[in-house]
Amino acid sequence: MTRLPFLFFAALLSGVIMVATPSKARPAYPDSYADAAYFHDELSPYGRWHELGAYGRVWQPRNMRGGWRPYTRGRWVWDDDYGWTWASDFNWGWAAFHYGRWIYDSYYGWLWVPGRVWSPAWVTWRFSDGYIGWSPIGIFVNWSSWDPGWNYPGWNYVYRNDFVRNNVYVHVIVRKNYRTYYRKTHWHRHNLRRDRIVNRPFDRQWYASRSRRDPVRVRVQRDANLRHRSHQFDGDRLRIRDIRADRRPSAQRPQWDERNRISPQERDRQRQLERQRQRQRDEQSQRQRRQQQQRDRQRQLDRQRQLQEQQRNRQLQQQRQRRQDADRERTRQQQLDRQQQIQRQQQRERRQDADRERIRQQQLDRQRQLQRQQQQRDSDRMRMRQQEMDRQSRQRIQQQRQRDAEQRRRQMERQRQMREQRERQGAAHQRSRDTRDHDRRDERRRPTNR
Repeated sequence: MTRLPFLFFAALLSGVIMVATPSKARPAYPDSYADAAYFHDELSPYGRWHELGAYGRVWQPRNMRGGWRPYTRGRWVWDDDYGWTWASDFNWGWAAFHYGRWIYDSYYGWLWVPGRVWSPAWVTWRFSDGYIGWSPIGIFVNWSSWDPGWNYPGWNYVYRNDFVRNNVYVHVIVRKNYRTYYRKTHWHRHNLRRDRIVNRPFDRQWYASRSRRDPVRVRVQRDANLRHRSHQFDGDRLRIRDIRADRRPSAQRPQWDERNRISPQERDRQRQLERQRQRQRDEQSQRQRRQQQQRDRQRQLDRQRQLQEQQRNRQLQQQRQRRQDADRERTRQQQLDRQQQIQRQQQRERRQDADRERIRQQQLDRQRQLQRQQQQRDSDRMRMRQQEMDRQSRQRIQQQRQRDAEQRRRQMERQRQMREQRERQGAAHQRSRDTRDHDRRDERRRPTNR
């Protein structure tokens, strides 16, 4: 009985040494090499295979940009039997998103651990009326009850209306404030129906009744003859490439004797050690979570002190501002008083100027009135003089007219006298002519004696 603890610690130490030397020890994950052999040739053109400690052979996709996470390049469709099924945009998505699990390594990034169990998507869910989130399920965990926490790097959150879009990766919320979205959503427990893994955190009717988009409803068909693509839509069917369990292994698959060098007891000890390491990681994550909570509380206290300091500063600033406002108001009032005094002085000066202008205007009015009176008197004198001149002119004209009439009368009298005289002279001359003519008639009457 006293040797049992010693044997236990010796086995534990040997397991640690074997895990620390992956080139000689076997992985703790069951059938890692066997599962990798089924996918080796299919996935080698799209990425690289690595040896990673207890996980064995893992695969990493090629040409993935920084910040890439699994289950982002593709779309979610609905199947009545499987629930929400992931249709990937990558040609290798039929394997990496429906078989095996994804793990995150600080050096490599996201790595895929092969497996033989098919699932519509190896993800865990969180959702609410406003947001929907999903994250790849890790290894060595119970897939039906695993919640990785808010700081797990695999979470993808989208707004509810963007969940079923074709380009869902465009609408994934940038990784910030994930704690807020984690608290606003609740976790979903996975279930198993008819020996089949089902993704039904919420059904299609629930989503359609709360969203403006109707999910694509398909009937999933696992097809081993589909080549060079991950999936294909054929009417209402979704053909997803599948791999059969009886497929012959690749040439890269290790030999059976090489894979079975380790005994089942040693493998059990390695699994137990991995579980212990997982518990240690869980405890470490809990310690980190507690430390994070303490840091959060400290930050909250610091924030409160900072807010109090800011409040005091704001109060002091407000007091200084009020004093400055009072000084400015007093200065402004003094300026207003001076301005009013200047305005009153200007008003008095304007009134004086107005009085002087009124007096000057009155003087000018009196002068103009005197001038008008003088002009009136002058005009009256001129009018009287003009009237006198007109009267004299009329008198002269009348006298002239009288003289002219008298002269015309005298002239007419002379003309009458002259006419009478001419008439008398004419009558005398006529008589004399008549006498001469009578003598001539008598001479004509006398006969001629020739």
